[in-house]
Amino acid sequence: MSQSQITRASTLWQPGVSGNPGGRPRANRKVIELARQHTEAAIAALAEALQATRHIPVGKDATIEVPDHPTRIHAAIALRDSGWGKPASSEIVARMMEDSDEGTAADGLSDDQAARIYAILKEGQNA
Repeated sequence: MSQSQITRASTLWQPGVSGNPGGRPRANRKVIELARQHTEAAIAALAEALQATRHIPVGKDATIEVPDHPTRIHAAIALRDSGWGKPASSEIVARMMEDSDEGTAADGLSDDQAARIYAILKEGQNA
């Protein structure tokens, strides 16, 4: 992209004048109303998904039941976001480090690994 194209793009609108005067489009109120009628059932389904399992074959005719971690994680995140909103990435790691009782942050991360992740996320916020 040439310098003249960059300048032209940056001067397309006058200061104080929005390029989108109508703002974001309003969501269909009927769809929102219908979706909200199912909130309790959706929360119940997510809570049930926290216990999700799957069957893994271990022989010709045998299976074992194991936790379905991806389903459980997605359900937990959806429930957390519904109740508390989405946290900033660095807040997650900071909380993991603060809540650590046994010298590991969470899910097998060492304190050093969690600190490195936290530093990387912090750098991204300051960039």
